[in-house]
Amino acid sequence: MGFIRPLMSGPPAVLSAERAFASSPPKMSSVGEFAQLNFGCTVGREARIGAGGLINPGANVSGGVDVGDGVMIGTGAQILRYKKIGRNSIIGAVVVCDVPPDATVTGIPAAAARGSR
Repeated sequence: MGFIRPLMSGPPAVLSAERAFASSPPKMSSVGEFAQLNFGCTVGREARIGAGGLINPGANVSGGVDVGDGVMIGTGAQILRYKKIGRNSIIGAVVVCDVPPDATVTGIPAAAARGSR
């Protein structure tokens, strides 16, 4: 596995081995500053990963997804196409609709966790 160009990465993003990007011109994926993409995660075409974001192993961010700054996507989480994930959210679910800022979502399909802001 590897990644297919183009990818716009803000310095200094951390891209671990064995991650896959599905992107082709002119539709680029982008990764913000200080974002971390871990082993075995996938990022679809036209996806945007915000600054300081973290994508854990095995997570899948589909095409056209807009992930806000400071978002943590848990191991094995799935975000379906063209969804918007608000800043500082925590994702541990299969996301089928937009997620507001500062939310914590879990389950299949995603639902706000108790005590979530």
